Amino acid sequence: MKSRFKFILILIVLIQIAISIWLAFEIIKRKYPQVLGVTSVSIINKSTNTPNVKSNLQFYYEPVASQKETDQAQWSKGIVVYTYNNDTLNDRFDYSVEKPEKTYRIIVLGDSYAFGEHVNTADSWPEKLEDALNANKICKNYDKYEVLNLGVRGFDIQDEVERYRLRGQKYNPDLVIWMLIQNDFDEINELSMPLEKKYYEQLKNENKLDPLSLRSESDDLGIKEFLRTYDEKQRFAIEDRFFSDFNELYQGPLLLVTFPFLDGRYKTHMQQWAQQRSASYYEDSLPDIYAQDDLNFDRYGDGHPTKLAHTMIAKKIYQYIVDNSLISCK
Repeated sequence: MKSRFKFILILIVLIQIAISIWLAFEIIKRKYPQVLGVTSVSIINKSTNTPNVKSNLQFYYEPVASQKETDQAQWSKGIVVYTYNNDTLNDRFDYSVEKPEKTYRIIVLGDSYAFGEHVNTADSWPEKLEDALNANKICKNYDKYEVLNLGVRGFDIQDEVERYRLRGQKYNPDLVIWMLIQNDFDEINELSMPLEKKYYEQLKNENKLDPLSLRSESDDLGIKEFLRTYDEKQRFAIEDRFFSDFNELYQGPLLLVTFPFLDGRYKTHMQQWAQQRSASYYEDSLPDIYAQDDLNFDRYGDGHPTKLAHTMIAKKIYQYIVDNSLISCK
């Protein structure tokens, strides 16, 4: 009888500890939502991505053109399919290189948050923005609005500039919308990936790889070494050069967008970029996707925006374009 009572008492204590840990996690998650933006990851399917031989970057890759890819994430509701057009873009449509008459063309740059990770192609915010622009014609000057999504999962700032050089420049856009999040500034793939590869081989030889981890330990170890080697000042200096490279490729209107949870230092840097060039805009009040559970996949996944969040992001950017007259009707 005494041992049974002792067992029940221990069980109650263990349950209380578990509840306390869960409550602590929930409190931290709501108090520091910006942490989620750092830890979100993108699992790249090697069979549907390939290097581009025209790039001099060692770790640059792109989706394979004219194919469909099924999202393997278990937490996505239903089957998610990405549709790649004939130019490797996650888009429903193919676009002619020569811009049709009376057409306003927008290009979107970014990583998985722009790409539309874990939502069908048609449900990503660039596609929703295209639909909104065509449903509510802002100017009579234009019969059609096109939004070309150049976002790719796992890209950093250098990759996004390279993506524009290889795929975007030829389309002669009227506006570029560039979405940046925390790890765009925290990681430089050409410098961090060799370190991640080194740790991967090390853990593999030691039989310590965890196939169930959303982000492998080798990636974490590589990023930590990268951050120890390159402090914030050095990273900013390198990323400033990437932005200068972009400005040489494109001098037209630019809208830099991000979320409220982005670190203030990075927001300041984005503002400085916008101030350095003409016809540039900065917006950091996109919907806070970590303010409510149905706007992100964090509870069951990796923190990316849900379908509802993409709809809200598209509406916010559409309204910003209208309110600030980014599309000239002259």
